Amino acid sequence: MAWDWLGPTLGAFLASADDQQVRLVDTFFQDLDFRRFQVDLSKSIPMDDPRQIPKLIEYGDKMGNMILNDQMDGAIADQPAAMPKHTDTPS
Repeated sequence: MAWDWLGPTLGAFLASADDQQVRLVDTFFQDLDFRRFQVDLSKSIPMDDPRQIPKLIEYGDKMGNMILNDQMDGAIADQPAAMPKHTDTPS
Protein backbone atom coordinates (compact mmCIF):
# COMPACT_ATOMS: atom_id res chain seq x y z
CA MET A 1 0.00 0.00 0.00
CA ALA A 2 1.10 3.56 -0.62
CA TRP A 3 0.65 4.45 3.05
CA ASP A 4 3.20 1.78 4.03
CA TRP A 5 5.86 3.69 2.10
CA LEU A 6 4.99 7.15 3.38
CA GLY A 7 6.25 6.92 6.97
CA PRO A 8 9.64 5.30 6.27
CA THR A 9 10.28 7.55 3.28
CA LEU A 10 9.56 10.74 5.21
CA GLY A 11 11.59 9.44 8.14
CA ALA A 12 14.56 8.82 5.85
CA PHE A 13 14.57 12.42 4.67
CA LEU A 14 14.50 13.71 8.22
CA ALA A 15 17.72 11.81 8.97
CA SER A 16 21.20 12.84 7.90
CA ALA A 17 22.17 12.36 4.26
CA ASP A 18 24.68 9.66 5.25
CA ASP A 19 21.96 7.56 6.83
CA GLN A 20 19.27 7.96 4.16
CA GLN A 21 20.23 5.14 1.81
CA VAL A 22 21.04 2.81 4.68
CA ARG A 23 17.67 3.33 6.34
CA LEU A 24 15.69 3.04 3.08
CA VAL A 25 17.42 -0.18 2.05
CA ASP A 26 17.04 -1.61 5.56
CA THR A 27 13.33 -0.70 5.63
CA PHE A 28 12.28 -1.91 2.20
CA PHE A 29 14.75 -4.74 1.51
CA GLN A 30 15.15 -6.44 4.89
CA ASP A 31 16.63 -9.64 3.48
CA LEU A 32 19.39 -7.81 1.58
CA ASP A 33 22.89 -7.92 3.07
CA PHE A 34 23.62 -4.23 2.49
CA ARG A 35 27.01 -2.89 3.48
CA ARG A 36 28.19 0.68 3.09
CA PHE A 37 31.86 1.52 2.84
CA GLN A 38 32.94 5.14 2.79
CA VAL A 39 36.24 6.92 3.21
CA ASP A 40 36.00 10.37 4.73
CA LEU A 41 37.99 12.83 2.64
CA SER A 42 40.15 15.24 4.62
CA LYS A 43 39.54 17.96 2.02
CA SER A 44 37.80 18.50 -1.29
CA ILE A 45 39.73 17.30 -4.36
CA PRO A 46 39.15 19.07 -7.69
CA MET A 47 38.29 16.63 -10.47
CA ASP A 48 40.69 18.27 -12.93
CA ASP A 49 43.84 18.27 -10.76
CA PRO A 50 46.16 15.40 -11.76
CA ARG A 51 48.51 16.32 -8.90
CA GLN A 52 45.93 14.81 -6.54
CA ILE A 53 46.25 11.31 -8.04
CA PRO A 54 48.56 10.11 -5.22
CA LYS A 55 45.97 11.26 -2.65
CA LEU A 56 43.21 9.48 -4.59
CA ILE A 57 45.29 6.29 -4.65
CA GLU A 58 45.74 6.63 -0.87
CA TYR A 59 41.97 6.94 -0.43
CA GLY A 60 41.45 3.94 -2.74
CA ASP A 61 43.87 1.83 -0.69
CA LYS A 62 42.05 2.85 2.49
CA MET A 63 38.70 1.91 0.93
CA GLY A 64 40.08 -1.45 -0.23
CA ASN A 65 41.31 -2.24 3.27
CA MET A 66 37.93 -1.29 4.73
CA ILE A 67 36.22 -3.71 2.33
CA LEU A 68 38.69 -6.54 2.98
CA ASN A 69 38.28 -6.09 6.75
CA ASP A 70 34.50 -5.58 6.54
CA GLN A 71 34.95 -2.22 8.27
CA MET A 72 31.78 -0.35 7.33
CA ASP A 73 30.99 3.31 7.37
CA GLY A 74 30.27 4.75 10.80
CA ALA A 75 26.83 5.87 9.61
CA ILE A 76 25.64 2.30 9.92
CA ALA A 77 24.83 1.87 13.59
CA ASP A 78 23.74 -1.75 13.21
CA GLN A 79 26.35 -4.20 12.08
CA PRO A 80 24.94 -6.85 9.72
CA ALA A 81 25.37 -10.52 10.39
CA ALA A 82 28.53 -12.15 9.14
CA MET A 83 28.70 -12.64 5.40
CA PRO A 84 27.50 -16.07 4.30
CA LYS A 85 30.28 -18.52 3.56
CA HIS A 86 30.79 -19.03 -0.16
CA THR A 87 31.22 -22.57 -1.32
CA ASP A 88 32.83 -23.38 -4.62
CA THR A 89 31.32 -26.82 -4.95
CA PRO A 90 29.73 -27.58 -8.29
CA SER A 91 25.97 -28.05 -8.36
